[in-house]
Amino acid sequence: MSSYFSGAANLFREFIGDACLGKKVVFIPTASLAQKVTFYVGVEGGNTFFLLQELKRSGADKLIVEHINRGKIYIGASAGSMIVSKDIEYAKYMDDPAVAEDLNNDFSALSIVDFYIVPHYANFPFKKAAEK
Repeated sequence: MSSYFSGAANLFREFIGDACLGKKVVFIPTASLAQKVTFYVGVEGGNTFFLLQELKRSGADKLIVEHINRGKIYIGASAGSMIVSKDIEYAKYMDDPAVAEDLNNDFSALSIVDFYIVPHYANFPFKKAAEK
């Protein structure tokens, strides 16, 4: 899990070695579709609530959990790292939950990890929000 993958790519390469050579990658840019500020989207990121809503709507949330449970590697960046927690209500300090009306305030997430990931802890423009 990371704030943005390009900042952790070298660590990933060291960790996994050549095990991913020739493998396919699925990139889900959905979180950025609901954003007004998009200067960072070239890296990754977006609204955590919108991402979760769209994953649930499409059924991709269940597919992601299934693939992780089968041993596939999941790389979550920013919103993608937050959705693996039990719920994402804590993301309200960074993201606007109103863009995901279809969640109906059900912020239950993928429950892959039993802790909360707070990307951007000391990074602009989320430093104060991440501290909350």
